[in-house]
Amino acid sequence: MPCSRSGAPQSLRVDPQFPPFGTALGCVFFASIGTCRIGSGPFVIGSYKARRVTCAKDIRRRHGFRGWPHAITGSLPVTPTITVFERSPDRGRGLARDMRVRWALEEVGQPYEVRLVSFGAMKEPAHRALHPFGQIPTYEEGDLVLFESGAIVFHIAERHAGLLPDDANARARAIMWMFAAINTIEPPILDLVTAKLVEGDKPWCEQRLPLVRDRIRVRLGELSARLGAADWLDGAFSAGDLMMVAVLLRLRMSGMLDEYPNLSAYAARGEARPAYQRAFADQLAVFAGKPATG
Repeated sequence: MPCSRSGAPQSLRVDPQFPPFGTALGCVFFASIGTCRIGSGPFVIGSYKARRVTCAKDIRRRHGFRGWPHAITGSLPVTPTITVFERSPDRGRGLARDMRVRWALEEVGQPYEVRLVSFGAMKEPAHRALHPFGQIPTYEEGDLVLFESGAIVFHIAERHAGLLPDDANARARAIMWMFAAINTIEPPILDLVTAKLVEGDKPWCEQRLPLVRDRIRVRLGELSARLGAADWLDGAFSAGDLMMVAVLLRLRMSGMLDEYPNLSAYAARGEARPAYQRAFADQLAVFAGKPATG
C-alpha cells in the first residue's frame, strides 16, 4: 500500500466514491487526485493556520469508523469561517462566546478562518443576514450558516470525532450536559453580569445582587455534588465539559467558583487542555493586535 511513516510520502490516486480507509488505518495519510493535492503528511494545507492535526491513531479515530468529515472529491474541503469581536469587551480574557467555538475547532483539529466584526457592523444588514440578533459568533461552511455558540459546537462535535462518545447512551448524556450548561448553569451567571454591568447604577441593585448570587450558589452546589471527585462530567472529556467549563469561567473574576474546590479544579483542567490554550492565545492575539499562533 503506498504509504510510509518516514521519508517522502507516496502519492495515491483515489476513486472519489471509495475513500481510502485502508491508508488511514496504519500510517500518515497522503492523497492526491490528479494534480489536486489535498494533504501532505500530518498537516492541513490551505488554512490561515497550518497546524499538525492528525497522526495514524487520530486518523483511525477520526475517520476510520465514523466516516470522513469531507468526502474526497475533485475539490478541497471547505475551511469554516467564524465571526468574532473586532475588539472584545472582555479585553481578551476568553469569555466571548466565539471562544467556545474556537476551542471546539481546536479539539477536533479543524483549521478555521476568522472574520473580525465591529459593534457597528454586527447591527448592519449584511451581518444580520447571518445572525438575525446581530451578535457573534457565526459559523459559515460552504452553504451552511449557523449562529448560537451551542448550536455551532454541537455541529462541530457531530461532524468530527473527539467531542462526542461513540456509545449512543454516553453520546446522549454528553449532549444533555451541553444543554445543562447553557440552559441551567449559565442563566443565573448572566444575571450576575447584567446586575453588575448594566444595572449597577439602579437604586435597587444592591438589594438584588445577593438574590442573584444565591441562585448561582444553588446551581453550583448541585453541579459540585454531581461532579464529586471525577475529572469530567461523564467519563472522558466531551462537548458537555467544553460548554460547562466555558460557562463556569465567567465566574472566575467573582471569586464564587473558588467556593467549590472541585468545580474550580474542573475548570482549571479544561483551561489546561492544549486545544483551549491554542484557542485562548488566538483570541487574545486579536485583542492585542498580534498575529495568530500557528
